[in-house]
Amino acid sequence: MSSLFLILCGLGGGGLLYFLSKRADKWYQWALAIALYTWICLGISFIYINSIGYHHQAVRVGAIFFGIVAIAWGFVVARTLGFIGKKSEA
Repeated sequence: MSSLFLILCGLGGGGLLYFLSKRADKWYQWALAIALYTWICLGISFIYINSIGYHHQAVRVGAIFFGIVAIAWGFVVARTLGFIGKKSEA
């Protein structure tokens, strides 16, 4: 299962780099998106490791903590890349 996780992280990282190469043109956009991806991978591995050890309370707290931070961080990344708050030309 951990090798599958590593393969999925690698594929996700490749997809992220491909996506950012077309959208991001400033260094801080790259930094925010890569840091968000790293945060998501850390959260998934934290939850996976604690679920193997039957630490159900840690899994719940980790899922809530990593999830809320990732969602908020995702809005920041979407805003800096121009997906949110972009004025439409009518």
